[in-house]
Parts: sequence; C-alpha cells; structure tokens
Amino acid sequence: MGGSNPIAVVDLFAGPGGLGEGFSALKIHGRGRPFRIAVSVEKEPHAHRTLRLRSFFRFYDASGRSVPKAYTQVLRGEISPEELESKCQTAWSHAEAEAFRGELGIQGDDERLDAILESKKLHKDKTPVVLIGGPPCQAYSLVGRARNRGIASYRPENDNRHHLYQEYLRVLSRVWPVAFVMENVKGILSSSVGDRRIFPRILDDLHDPGAAIGEISRPNPSRTYRLLPLVWNDVSESRLFQVDTSDPKSFLIRCENHGVPQRRHRVFIVGLRNDIACDLPRLRSAQAQVTVRDAIQGLPRLGPGLSKRSGSRKSVQSVLREEMSSKLVAEIRRMHGVEIAERCESIRDRMECVDMSTGGEFVPSDSVRSENPELDAWYGGSDLGGVCNHAAKSHMPSDLARYLFCSSFGETFGRSPKLEDFPDALLPNHMNARPGDGSEAIFSDRFKVQLWDQPSATVTSHLAKDGHYFIHPDPSQCRSFTVREAARVQTFPDNYFFCGPRTAQYQQVGNAVPPLIAKRIAQCVFEGLKAAGL
Repeated sequence: MGGSNPIAVVDLFAGPGGLGEGFSALKIHGRGRPFRIAVSVEKEPHAHRTLRLRSFFRFYDASGRSVPKAYTQVLRGEISPEELESKCQTAWSHAEAEAFRGELGIQGDDERLDAILESKKLHKDKTPVVLIGGPPCQAYSLVGRARNRGIASYRPENDNRHHLYQEYLRVLSRVWPVAFVMENVKGILSSSVGDRRIFPRILDDLHDPGAAIGEISRPNPSRTYRLLPLVWNDVSESRLFQVDTSDPKSFLIRCENHGVPQRRHRVFIVGLRNDIACDLPRLRSAQAQVTVRDAIQGLPRLGPGLSKRSGSRKSVQSVLREEMSSKLVAEIRRMHGVEIAERCESIRDRMECVDMSTGGEFVPSDSVRSENPELDAWYGGSDLGGVCNHAAKSHMPSDLARYLFCSSFGETFGRSPKLEDFPDALLPNHMNARPGDGSEAIFSDRFKVQLWDQPSATVTSHLAKDGHYFIHPDPSQCRSFTVREAARVQTFPDNYFFCGPRTAQYQQVGNAVPPLIAKRIAQCVFEGLKAAGL
C-alpha cells in the first residue's frame, strides 16, 4: 500500500459479499481505495450471482468510471444480470474471474482455487494479501445448537461445519497474507467439540496455521500470526495487546456501538503476520446508536400481501376487518387501555380507504433518503429513481391482526409485546403459548416488532421462513420487513442487488456481515499496515 497499487483481498465463504464490500468501499483521502477484491469464493449459486453482479459494479465504481445504464436496468428489473455479458463484455469477464463459485474442502474446487491464486500471484508472499471471511456458522450458533440437541443421533464432533475453519487455515497457509480477518457468530465462544471448547483451539490454530494442518513442523516468525481484538476491554488499554484466551469476549464486536442500526454481536479475529511490525488501532465507538428509523423510514410504504395458503380470495382490507373485530378491539381495550385499542381500530378502518402496493423487485420512488446524513451517504440510492428488492411478504390472515396489534403495542408502550400481553384470540395455536401453570410461555417473544427509535434485533436467515421476528414498526403497513429493509438494517448500499428468489435473497442478507462494520474494520487494518510501510 505504500505504492499506488491497492492491496489484494481474498474473500472466503463470501456469501453475498458483505465483508468484501466493506473492504473494497474504503476510501482514503489522497490515496484512493487501499483494498481491491482479487477473488471471492462462495458455493451457493444465488449468492454467487450476487457476488458476480457486485464485482461487475466495482469494475467501474472502483476506478471512478461511470457505471453503465445496463446495471441500473438490472436493478429496475428490465434485464437479467446475465444479459450484461453481451452489453459489457470486459466488465463481465472481470466479474466472472473475480467471483469464484466453489466449495472449500472439495478436492476439485480446492485445486481450481489454488490455480486461481497462483495465476494471480496471490500465494507464498508473491504479493501482499489480506484474507477475509468466516466459515458457515450454523453449527456454532446458539439457535443451531439448541436445534441439534433435539436430534438424538447428532454428535458435534461429526458435524463437518465445526471444522470448516480448517479450510480457512489451508488457504491461510497457502497465501500467507500480511493480515487476515475471520468472522463468526457469538456462539463460537462457548461451542465445544467433545469436552473441549473450540474457540481456544481456533486461536491456537490461527496463530500457527501451518503447524495446525501439518505443513510446518516448527514455528517460523514469518509464518505465525499475532491475534488482535478490535475493541478495548476491561483488562488492558495498551496499544500492544497480548491475547488472553481466558477472555475470548475481547474478540466480540457489538455492531450497534459502531454505527450499525442493529444489535448484532459477532466475533472478529484479526491476525497480523509476526514479521509485520505494527499494531492495529481499535474501533471507535459511535457517539449515538443508529436506529431502525434512520435505516428504513425513507423507503416506500407498502401494504401486506395475503398468503395463498390461506385460501382467501378477499382483500387485505376485508380480511383485516374480520380478524381485528370489534370484539377483539374491546379485549385489547380491557387488557391495555383505550390508546392502543383506538390505534388498532383506527388503522384497521383507515386501511379500508387506502389501496397500498405490496412492492416488487423494483419500486419507483422520488426519494428514498435517510434522515441520518452518514447512512444516507452510505446507502446512496437517490439516483436510482426507486428501490430494488422491496416486495412485502404475504401473510396468513390471523397474522395481519397480530402484526397490527404488535406494532400498535410498540408505538404505545415502547416495547414489543410478549405472548402474555396477547389477547387470547391472537395467541398462536400452540399448547405452550400460555402455560396453565403460570410459567412463561416458550418463545414468549415469538412475535417481535422492531421499534423505531432503537437498533433492530439481529437480522438472520430465518427471515426467509417467516417475518414474525421482524414486524414493521409502522402499524399502517401491517407486515414484516422486506429484503431491502433487512438489507438497510444490515447497511448494504441501495444499489446492492440480491439475486435469486426472495427466499434466497433473505438468506443472503441474514447471513452477511454488515458492510459498514466491515468498512470500519478495514480502516483499522489499513492504518496498521500503513504504519508497517505496506
């Protein structure tokens, strides 16, 4: 980086590219963009299409050239991403070379990736490289582990997902990057294989990856890594931080403290090769938390759709009137008072007079601006003439009333209701929804409204299945989050298009690293490497 050329980035387990987007988006005054994506690796076909399309965009954007009209046509749904090949052959060829579809740990794919790394001189110190990415997290996540405990035959030591980080080690020991960033879920801190916690083992392996996979028998200073957290903890405020594996939470980043409108807690391990003489600055906390209102209020308002599974041919308005009946409104009034009851009734009646769009892959709009200046500049969607990936989910009739109740409750009381707050008519048809013994219901926050003036809950891939945990805070919209709203909470720019069916789009967004936190991490890595003269 001491010269004019940006440093190459290899992105493993890239998903739709959130971590890579943050690194590639970093701009330094007077130096341009210090990082460029050399290759990103993803096995899932829809996420790979998203990566390839974004690489096409960066071909122009990173060099300061005007992005062709054809890219906007893709966002507006006028042409498919694949039609760019005939319209912009050079950029498309670049995108296909950068976005590699393959599965790490599969011999043929590993060999193809190794050939790419060699052809681009991204191996064995041929050129400075930063390696980023994180192995799939389902086996580490708290929810995933709870689900696995219900499977009698499940054994964590036999779950290949626990060991996918070894594929990260293999590429690490082949490339020997000057620095790496490895991301994973909070649950990795407490995950065990057999009777041994896995996180201390991962730290040991990342310190000396060659030895961990049996390629190097003795430590070599230029082949080992110092592992650094990016946030200050209570143990030390020294710039030179010695890793204490008894305090693994020092690697935990709370994204809501760093400008992301989401309570997303993730583990980030940063490694600096031991022959690189520098340290990293820590992440600076934001002065104030960014909220759901900052993220999504400027997007076009949408109404809900009705699920085909319901079999109803009635309009949303007539269904909502039936579900939010006068009897139910009276029960809400008895339980929670006049204000929330009148709010539910007023919204129900008002929706009868408004025929709201349910959105689509592109929704025209004169303005999609955020009132938060930093976020507005980051989203940068004002020149699109609308917003993409913004289609409302279709819901069951009974859920419309639940969503209206939840969002009205959130506006009235400043919190999301628990099942114990629900009128009986709105309770889901589960025996444990209201236990007779007086104990709290299992999954008592099964229906959760996101609140305007707080960061959102953690966006997950479960949004692809239902939207119960991401009810829109505006009662008059009476629905769950769209892909674009989830993407804004995840801090993806508005011109970041997610390919594939809507289910795949939700999965991509939920599994991604927020690009804005990735950019802040990239800033720390840049400053450290700059201090080392790279």
